[in-house]
Amino acid sequence: MSKHNIIKFDPTVAAKFADWFGAPAVLSDEELQIYNKMLCGVYHDVKPQGFIECTLVEDYAYNLFRRLRLRRRLASVRRQVHNERFEREERELLQEGERRKQEVRRLFDLEGPIGRRRGGRAHY
Repeated sequence: MSKHNIIKFDPTVAAKFADWFGAPAVLSDEELQIYNKMLCGVYHDVKPQGFIECTLVEDYAYNLFRRLRLRRRLASVRRQVHNERFEREERELLQEGERRKQEVRRLFDLEGPIGRRRGGRAHY
C-alpha cells in the first residue's frame, strides 16, 4: 500500500456504496482498504450526480481494483514459473554432473578391469 495519500478518504462514501450495492468481493481487510480508497478517489474525481453515475463509479472502482489485483497475481505467477524452471534446470544440471562423475569414475576405476591391480602395475 502506498505511503503517499493522494486520495482524501471519506468513510461515508464507502458506507453509502456498501449500503447501496452490498459489500465488495474482496479477500482481505487490506484489500478492502485499498478498494475503499480507490472508490473514494473515483467518487471525488467524478462527483456523481445521480444513481446511474454512482453505479458507474462503483463499477469503475471495482474494475480498477480487480486489474490491480490481477497485475499482482500475474507477477507472482511469473516469479513462480521462473523459480520452477530454474529448479528444473538445476536438477538437470546436477543429474548431468552426477552422470559425468560416474562415467569418469568408471573410466578411471583403479580396481576395475582396465586399471591397476592391487600391489602392482597395470597390465595391458
